[in-house]
Amino acid sequence: MDFPIAFGRYLLLDHIATGGMAEVFRAKTFGVEGFERMVAIKRILSNLAYDADFLNMFIDEARIAVQLTHANIVQIYELGRHEEQHYIAMEYVFGRDLRQILEHFREEGRYIPLPAAAFIAARMCEGLDYAHRKTDPGGRPLGVVHRDVSPQNILVSFDGAVKITDFGIAKAKDRVSKTEAGVLKGKLGYMSPDQMRGLNIDQRSDIFSAGILLFEMVTGSRLFQGESDFSTMERVRAAKVPPPSKVNPRITPAFERVILKALTVERENRYQWASELKADLQQFLIDGTTIYDAQHLTAELEREFSHDIKLGMREIENLMRMKPPADFDAAGANAAAQKETLAGGPGNSDTIELGLGHPTEILDPSLLAAKLEAIRRPEAPIFEAPTVETPRPDLGFASQTEMSKVEPVPWLRPSPRQRQSGPLLLTAAGAVAVAAVVVALVFTSGRQGQSPIRYLRSTQALTTGTAPNSPHTGELPRGTRVEVLNWTEGFAAVRAPNGKIAYLPADSLSKTEPGPEPAVAPAPSPMPPTVTAPPAAGPAPEAEPRRKQFVRPMTPKRRVAPKAQWNLPQPPSDQWSLPENAKP
Repeated sequence: MDFPIAFGRYLLLDHIATGGMAEVFRAKTFGVEGFERMVAIKRILSNLAYDADFLNMFIDEARIAVQLTHANIVQIYELGRHEEQHYIAMEYVFGRDLRQILEHFREEGRYIPLPAAAFIAARMCEGLDYAHRKTDPGGRPLGVVHRDVSPQNILVSFDGAVKITDFGIAKAKDRVSKTEAGVLKGKLGYMSPDQMRGLNIDQRSDIFSAGILLFEMVTGSRLFQGESDFSTMERVRAAKVPPPSKVNPRITPAFERVILKALTVERENRYQWASELKADLQQFLIDGTTIYDAQHLTAELEREFSHDIKLGMREIENLMRMKPPADFDAAGANAAAQKETLAGGPGNSDTIELGLGHPTEILDPSLLAAKLEAIRRPEAPIFEAPTVETPRPDLGFASQTEMSKVEPVPWLRPSPRQRQSGPLLLTAAGAVAVAAVVVALVFTSGRQGQSPIRYLRSTQALTTGTAPNSPHTGELPRGTRVEVLNWTEGFAAVRAPNGKIAYLPADSLSKTEPGPEPAVAPAPSPMPPTVTAPPAAGPAPEAEPRRKQFVRPMTPKRRVAPKAQWNLPQPPSDQWSLPENAKP
């Protein structure tokens, strides 16, 4: 392959690496006034360009990563297509990945300094925590789990930056491609026991993988490497972690406790969020009397890779001097690329364009399905929205004549390809819509033809929702006639006789009006006492011998001395007599 190669609006400078799904190039893009910028182009392999599964994974990587804008995550600029080959334009990091750094120290027979290992792990946790907590514009969590936190996907630049890359197999709620049951995605030696056992994983799985990287950085040895893939899987499943201090005596007990907590088998006892692990690593960033930061890491890398840095800088300088081919038109390439752009960069991170400059929500699976259908059938026309005439909003207080002179919305104008192909063909998006209508009709067919009138089997409280704590708005007695408006998950939305709309349990409604409540039977009266007739006269039965009874001896009562009598002198009777004329 002779470089440089024109690839759309990019100029491929040289080849970096090739993986199982794509190959990566160094490239540069052009702008006005001589602007140039070096980027990395990740292009899907030509033999996989029409494989729907790999194509979905490739698009998912861009759709997820383009929403993540963080200093510790490689930035995605664009997802596009050129000559039937999809590509991702991303940030170029001048440095080494963590695997190359580990191999360098392993060949030297040395360990990565503890502050440097703690700093790399802490910055890595910052990026993971941001991805784990990312929400959509509506505030709903995206549920991003990387699932492939391995040394190859941790990039360390020569200026001290740590960045996470490759979200190709990341788990998210809005992925188009789904993992089949029994399929493991990721590198076996860096999986968590939860992932290996096929459990429903969350952010704690990435924390276990980060703990593996931290263990390998401070010990210089693989943690779960087995003789075969099967033995590696068994070691990960058992997750028996030897104390790292036995390998590297410089590891303090406090540092060892942090590593072992991140590698706990039970995820309930593990760090619950990456920010918690990062907080515990902060205390180990103290190097002497200073705090280890990006400048210290830069100085460390310059000591270890000084020769590689000089060669790399000279190579980049030569690459930037490369001139595009004579037939390369940067302006025309940019204009053509606008028609093939699938996802924008930071300024358009939450939209996806379907080849027409038509912004559509990036999370819309129906439009993605239409796009994939057009890709799989190149002869079919690309999905385009129909022409709709609508008044322009800038007409203001226009007359009726001016309002009648409406024109189509720019992104809804028919393209030349659509004009040539005639009427718009039914695409996957239309099929999805038709299928949704059919499912809805099938689901509601059981209710069709039934009378909406129902009667209450028993007295019910009117609620404004189906939740147990929904507020009550009143009460309806047994036998009340109500009109059913809708059925949903064991409840029915009804209109009461007073016009109020409320939710009632479905089993409390009857098609027929219930009869009157059964009368309550009176309580039985007490039975009169049974009178037994005296026995008939006859010879008296022999008396049974009298049994001896134990009689408890009585305790004599205590005698209480009588109270003393106080004889008070009585006054003479004449002092208490009243005169005859006195009234009582």
